[in-house]
Amino acid sequence: MTNLEWARNTAEALSRLGVNHACISPGSRNTPLKIAFINHKKINCHSIIDERSSGFLALGLAKSTQKPVVIITTSGTATANLYPAIIESNLSRIPILILTADRPPHLVGTGANQTINQQDIYGQQVRGYIDIGLPQHLEHLLMILKKFYLLAAGLSHFGGKINPAGPVHLNFPFDEPLIEQKDIQKVSKFNETIYNRLKINMTGNLVNHNYVPDNLINQILTSKNTLIVCGEGLNEQELSYLVKFSEKYQIPIFADVLSNLRFKYKSKFILCHYNNYLNKLKKVELIIRFGKKPNSKLLNNLLDNKRNIVNLFEPIGRFNDDSQHIHPHSILGFPLSGEKLNQSNFNQILFEQEKRYKSNNEHYINHLLNLIPKNSQLFIGNSLPIREIDKIASNLKREISVLGSRGASGIDGIISTAIGLSIANPDKNTFLIIGDVSFFYDLSALQLAKSLGANLKIFVINNRGGQIFNKLPYANFGIKDFKKFWITNPNLDIKKTADLFNFYYFRVTDYYELKKINLKNQLITEIIV
Repeated sequence: MTNLEWARNTAEALSRLGVNHACISPGSRNTPLKIAFINHKKINCHSIIDERSSGFLALGLAKSTQKPVVIITTSGTATANLYPAIIESNLSRIPILILTADRPPHLVGTGANQTINQQDIYGQQVRGYIDIGLPQHLEHLLMILKKFYLLAAGLSHFGGKINPAGPVHLNFPFDEPLIEQKDIQKVSKFNETIYNRLKINMTGNLVNHNYVPDNLINQILTSKNTLIVCGEGLNEQELSYLVKFSEKYQIPIFADVLSNLRFKYKSKFILCHYNNYLNKLKKVELIIRFGKKPNSKLLNNLLDNKRNIVNLFEPIGRFNDDSQHIHPHSILGFPLSGEKLNQSNFNQILFEQEKRYKSNNEHYINHLLNLIPKNSQLFIGNSLPIREIDKIASNLKREISVLGSRGASGIDGIISTAIGLSIANPDKNTFLIIGDVSFFYDLSALQLAKSLGANLKIFVINNRGGQIFNKLPYANFGIKDFKKFWITNPNLDIKKTADLFNFYYFRVTDYYELKKINLKNQLITEIIV
């Protein structure tokens, strides 16, 4: 079997399994894979020069679609440039299929050009690794592809969600000649007898539909001063059910900004400004957690200090979480029949505190949020922006989907990830709120946004460097060159940057000027704070 036939069967199999997008970076060794994927009618292929951007764009695509996205690179250091995005994919449970081209085994360790040892290069950051080997047995290839697709998606062979999604790595060595001209025009014929084995027999037996055991239900419904903490990770069905559960039993929810409760559902039980009154929660008896850990450091401290009364409900079980009590059930397993909890006094204290600390409408975050139209996507950058918005944003029913990259919480690849979200949903306005250092770090992605026609509006919070470090306990210790080595003001002329990449530009010093912005496609707004 030729390299191109091998690659075409790879593309065909992954398409039938459910792959719709492939992010492809330049090179020669990956030529068979590139030809196979870009000529496949059902796979949208995106040409991305920088592998680091490619990894994060794939992350954004997969984060939005919740389906595995393919990344294709050439051999050598190109593979290493994916590593930051793979780490984020792992910790954020985002499905990615990494296809790295490689030299054949007999060239590794010989000094051959652009040849490194790529075996298991991503180590523990991927759900699985395999070296595909040189083209040989088609049936074996297809079964590997099915296994690794399911592994990336976290699915069983029957389509049930059983494991956390994440990245997987498949290494494809190709010997020369990589392709021959006669092979390019050849029409591939696929063995349907073998391909029929790729079908996933969906049974709908998702583990998160299991009912919560009676003893746990009784514990919750007989407790007093119960609280729900909801982080990122619940789908629309689960969020809607959680709000009904909260209102039925009158249990307040501390809603993290990435939970997607704050801007999609309106309820007096959705509380947002808990950072201001956590010290008043001395009588809480039970905390029910859903989703990932919240962004608030103060709220995480509370969860740590009261770990004996915290119960995390996570359908796939423990993953990157140190909760003492973890139950393999989702909110969908809770009943909606029963009496409300007897905790009106406890609730009233929380409601009064929430009203007291309701956010200042003059804060620039509120001006920004009011600017975003309904049914938009909002991606929030790491470091100070996510913390500011988590602290300030109130419960507003705006039908805005809020996303972030809080797996490893790095500042790299933020623009690229937002572009991926935009490409996945081209009919929606995608907004990115990002700090000036993060913006500087992923600057080359602006070329990618332009070439792909991303429907993206970027708000750069220019506070002249990483001002979050000024909030640390040692910021006032008189450390030598603190501004130079911690704050790291990039001193970037953002207007010239916008001009360079042909983006519209708007500068804001008075937050009321935000009302004057024409929300054109590919806009960069610099907000001076």
